[in-house]
Amino acid sequence: MKHNVITRRAFLLSSLALLACLVCGVLVWKGFGKSLSDLTANWPQNADAASGNAGTPKAGHALTTFKTKHRIREEQPSWLKDPKLLKQLTPEMAKLLILSLGDMEVKTRGSYLNLIGLTTLDAETAKALAEFKGDALYLRGLTTLDAETARALAEFKGKILSLDGLTTLDAETAKALAEFKGEFLSLSALTTLDAETSKALAEFEGYLRLDGLTTLDAEMAKRLAENFKGEGILILDGLTTLDAETAKALAECEADLYLGGLTTLDAETVKALAEFKGQVLYFSDQTTLGAEMEEARSAKPFLFWE
Repeated sequence: MKHNVITRRAFLLSSLALLACLVCGVLVWKGFGKSLSDLTANWPQNADAASGNAGTPKAGHALTTFKTKHRIREEQPSWLKDPKLLKQLTPEMAKLLILSLGDMEVKTRGSYLNLIGLTTLDAETAKALAEFKGDALYLRGLTTLDAETARALAEFKGKILSLDGLTTLDAETAKALAEFKGEFLSLSALTTLDAETSKALAEFEGYLRLDGLTTLDAEMAKRLAENFKGEGILILDGLTTLDAETAKALAECEADLYLGGLTTLDAETVKALAEFKGQVLYFSDQTTLGAEMEEARSAKPFLFWE
């Protein structure tokens, strides 16, 4: 009898403990669900709203049923499945986008985020995007960028920052972008640069792609070459002509230099480039080097790649 009483008491205590655990679990679940509901209160549910086809998202279209990160993925709006559809992005939407990707998504779906549809970006939203844990951030739809937003983007910890839609860039914004610590900064839509902007961009310590430039004067070349140091690569494949004075300025560059767009080089330009201080001077297989360059190739320790 005594044994039966002890057994019943043990069973009762176990049942009470299990019930307490279940109650705590439900309370935690509801609290987390409420935080997600608060976070997503103003996000649009469909691609039309997010892409600007249906105006500003309203509370009636809010996502209020997310409970966990897995639930977010199951019930995500269409623009989360294909971010390229986005034509506008708020800080809250950016946070959801980054949350929905997560570390596992980065590993399984590819480590890049392509937001080619965005044409405008503010600093607060850029700060949220900079939290992306992948390798590359593509923002090719932006045509303008202010210094504050550039500073926020420069905090991105990935390898590649592509801003190939920018057609203009001032010195302050260029200086902010040069703080990016990744490997590759691509600005291939820039067609002109002033001397101060050239100097600011040259502070970048990785691969700098400026192959939208079709012409380059000696002063711009000087500012680029004097400041572009370290183990970076300066890519100027858009240049189709190069005079001797500009070539002389570029020859001061201590980084690798890509001039793949040149087709012919005159003797004076070749002579200037022969003083190149870097390690690798690249031409395409379409470049006619001539005897002067062949002589320079054999006389100098740096490499010519074709």
